[in-house]
This record gives sequence, structure tokens and C-alpha cells, in this order.
Amino acid sequence: MASLEIQKLRKRFGAVAAVESLDLCVGSGELVSLLGPSGCGKTTVLRILAGFERPDHGDVRLDGKRINDVPANRRNMGMVFQAYSLFPTMTARQNVEFGLRVRGVAKRVRGDKATEVLSLVRLQDHADRYPHQLSGGQQQRVALARALAFEPQVLLLDEPLSALDAKVRVEVRQEIRAIQSRLGITTVYVTHDQEEAFSISDQVAIMAAGQVQQIGTPAEIYRAPCNLFVAEFIGTVNRLEGTVADQDNVAAGPNGTKVKIPGHGWPTGAAVAVLIRPEAVKINTDTHNGALGHGLTGQITTHMFLGAITRVAIDTSLGPLMADVPSEQALMLALDSPVGVQIEPGGTRLMAP
Repeated sequence: MASLEIQKLRKRFGAVAAVESLDLCVGSGELVSLLGPSGCGKTTVLRILAGFERPDHGDVRLDGKRINDVPANRRNMGMVFQAYSLFPTMTARQNVEFGLRVRGVAKRVRGDKATEVLSLVRLQDHADRYPHQLSGGQQQRVALARALAFEPQVLLLDEPLSALDAKVRVEVRQEIRAIQSRLGITTVYVTHDQEEAFSISDQVAIMAAGQVQQIGTPAEIYRAPCNLFVAEFIGTVNRLEGTVADQDNVAAGPNGTKVKIPGHGWPTGAAVAVLIRPEAVKINTDTHNGALGHGLTGQITTHMFLGAITRVAIDTSLGPLMADVPSEQALMLALDSPVGVQIEPGGTRLMAP
């Protein structure tokens, strides 16, 4: 196992700053995901770690040792790409053995290692098949086995599942996490898929404009985003513009409707963005008692079925709100029907607009 550290990393391509003053620590044996929108610099960071790009400024350290000048083929890092990059004229076994052969490993040893890692990814019965004879998920597992064959200190994965269909994507990501945990290998995983990052990571680094906006556990980032970008990028959120009325209430929406947020800590009169998670919006069909102290009522405008939950849009005096409700309950919420609305303070955050 190895620790990985990035210090004040900067990389420009012409006038474009791909990475700007980026700091990141990956503990030994951790899986850290770089998550962000397209163009935020996450793949550039991965390529710098791998040695395929050279930073303009800053250091990359492996177990405390600066490796900026170490070429890619000597960094002892395994990389799995978005495109599987398998040799089409080689079998799965031969693809796995290739890197070992380049490193001068003896034929018998590399054969034993190929058998071992193909068994690890559950492809021992497909060792003699060519890439075109394998499914997309199987090809990606061969690519993973190839990256693990030479026992790298660090595993780098660049959007490894984006070419797979939804069901296979879930299966392969679970396998990646299981293998990573079993081997205890330090891993950096690049993705734009929030569910993917949150489901397999020890920590997630949210990136935007070449910088890490926040790093923390998935639960920490979802529950306590550090800024407006993170709050709106992660999950779904209702955003209202408001003004602090007092220490327990904020006047929000076009009509200045009061939203109760006890002990929020913002000064009276401050302009704020009121962020409300859909699961914090509770619906009651009793419009007389359902507002539960807020005096807030609304009208159902749309349903979006998402399986176990349905996302319901409500037109209220605060403006449009989205609420996540159990799908069984949503069946009783007819379009255009009046409802009472309660906003749970625990699912509400105030931020600078």
C-alpha cells in the first residue's frame, strides 16, 4: 500500500487552465474519486499522476517521495482507461501477460500471475477468448486484471464504466470496490457519475474549474456541502432566494414567505440562498392541517417516477418545489390537487447567493 499526495498542482493548455493550485491527499489503501462536470480537470489530474502529462507547477509525491521526474513506465501505477485498450489479436490471458512480458517477467511466472488475476475478476473460464468474444463488462474486467497483474502501488481508473449499460455498470463497480478493498490498493477513480462515486468511495473530491471544491466522505458532502456549487452539483436541490427575517426565519421566494430554520446563525437582513433537499419537503393532502405551522400550501404539477420514490413538483407561494415521496403515496397525489407542505429544517441550508 502507498500514500499519494498532490501539492499546489497547476497545468495549462495554452490559455486554458486545466488544473489550478490543486491539493489532494489519498491515504494508503483508500479509494478516492475525483467527481465533477466535463472539463473540470479531473482526467488531467489522473494523467499527471500516471506520468502522461507533466505539471507546470507543483509536486506529486508517492509515499513522501517526489515523482515528477519519474517516467510513466517506472511509477508502478496501474491504469484502466475508459476505452478498454485491449489488443484485439490477443486472448484475455495474453492481454494480461503483456505488461509482465514487457517488464521481462519469466514466462511461467507471468502465466501464473495471469491465472491469479483472471480468477480475481472471475474470468478464469474466459482466459482463452479474444476481446470480440467477450461482453463489454468482461472486457473491462480484463483491463482491470491487466492493470493489477504487476502489483502496482497505485491504481488509476479513468471513467472505466462509462461505456457499459446501467445494469452491468453497477455489477462491475461493485466488483472493482470488492477487489480494491481485498487488495488494499490505493486508488484514484475519475467519474462524472455521482451515484458511482458515492457508492464505492472512501472519500470524494468534488472538482470545478481545475480545483478541488470539497473533499470528504459521501455522507459529509451530501449533508454539509461547503459552497453553493457543491450543494447544487450533488443530488437534487430546491434553491430559493431569501432574506434573513430573524434568528429562526428566512423570508424566501417572490412573496417573502417565511421558512422556519431555527438557529441558522446568519445576521438579520442578510441575503441568502435557501437550499432544500427534495426529501425534506413533506406533503400532506389535508390542506387545513398539513401546513404544520408554515401556512404553506400548493398544487401538484408533475410526477417523475424514479422507482421506489416519485419526484413530485409542487407550485407554492415560495415558488416551484420538488418533493421526493414514496411511490405508493404518489399514486394518491393527483395532478392539480391541493396539498399542504412542510419543510423540515434539518434538510435546509443557507448559503451566500
